[in-house]
Amino acid sequence: MTPTTPTPSHLDPTTYDHDLNPGAVAWLKATAVHLIDRVEGYLEILAAHDVACERVESGNPRKIIYEDAEQVVVVPWESRKPGGHGL
Repeated sequence: MTPTTPTPSHLDPTTYDHDLNPGAVAWLKATAVHLIDRVEGYLEILAAHDVACERVESGNPRKIIYEDAEQVVVVPWESRKPGGHGL
């Protein structure tokens, strides 16, 4: 992130709370090109250390629980259902 990119959990400590928001993950918005451009380099570092990873894009990344100009934090729909198992 950049110095101006908010850290969701600093603004709301419950953002990544496993009980309130099971499976919560952050996604970069397509308009955050200056951040997305850096992803490929991170994928190369992970691959060099045999860490499985992939870049994923979605028009519907799930239930949005936080949003700012560059990112959203989402929770999978199924983890919001009673008795759901999350990810």
